[in-house]
Amino acid sequence: LQQYQTQCQDDNNHHDDDVDVDVEMCSGMGKDVASEIAEEYAEKYCGFSSMWSISQKKKYKKECLSIGKDDCKGGINDAILKYCGKYVDNSYVLKGLKGQCRSRVKDYIDYSLD
Repeated sequence: LQQYQTQCQDDNNHHDDDVDVDVEMCSGMGKDVASEIAEEYAEKYCGFSSMWSISQKKKYKKECLSIGKDDCKGGINDAILKYCGKYVDNSYVLKGLKGQCRSRVKDYIDYSLD
């Protein structure tokens, strides 16, 4: 969520600047927040319970981690191009960046399920 906030923050003093807003990331944040709001409403007024069993939570984390990690690794160089204007052509550097994906995705999943 913090990554979304950083990328999507709208500072009134910078409306005229050429800012490349990551629309997909901002949209993702909006959908995540909408889901949280709807879940809170459903718990209060619809009898919905978001309490997952421990086995359901473990299965979800495992599958989500696998998908998120793969998407992260596959998207690193395109994201670098977006923010740096060029691809990383050093395979060692790229491997190091991709190596951060698993722990970062895991942290995000753990945070979102707390």
